[in-house]
Amino acid sequence: MRRCLLCDQILQHEPTFGQLFAKTQPDFCLSCWQGFECIQREERCQRCCGLVKKTESICEQCRYWEKQYGWIPEHHALFAYNEGAKQVLHQIKFLGDIALIDGFVEPTNEYFRKNMNKKLITGIPSATERLKVRKIDVIKHFCDQLDYAFDSFLVKLLHTPHQSEQSKTERLKLVYPFQVCQTVPKKLLLIDDVYTTGATLYQAIHALEQAGMAKNKIQTFSLFR
Repeated sequence: MRRCLLCDQILQHEPTFGQLFAKTQPDFCLSCWQGFECIQREERCQRCCGLVKKTESICEQCRYWEKQYGWIPEHHALFAYNEGAKQVLHQIKFLGDIALIDGFVEPTNEYFRKNMNKKLITGIPSATERLKVRKIDVIKHFCDQLDYAFDSFLVKLLHTPHQSEQSKTERLKLVYPFQVCQTVPKKLLLIDDVYTTGATLYQAIHALEQAGMAKNKIQTFSLFR
């Protein structure tokens, strides 16, 4: 007897992911899935999937990062970072309910099959201090279950405050010191759980570029935006 990973309700009718994705046997019940808002890319920033004014195609954050780095990566995301997303990430990261992220594996695989070229993937790592608390690297755990080949290329050297504890201005100014731990590939898909300001992903891309990787060969993905 299967139960919803989020609310523990029995999945009596084995509902499909339905209108969201054509994938059977989801790990969340239909009611819980309805708490997540699928991103409609045509209604969002065409570079980062963020919110954007109706008259514009690129958001304010992307303009900021373009001034900083002279380049904007192609970012993909599945769901809006709404209250449902905040709740599930809180349970995963702060309450240790790691199984919840497993419910997003098949929807992500389905999205990748439809929208991404097959390539090597890596995740944004957690700092050692945070791993001591959580006991498991959430993003690595998630990436290991995807259909793409996974390898670790980055190490996070310094513990930084949770982004949920920072203002938007503080998050933009945070420095995430990543170090590349092995020879970088020609192409790579960089994965994180949530894209808020983009600071984490841009710092990781910068580290990969410094190690010899062409930044236009890096795509980025997050479950939530």
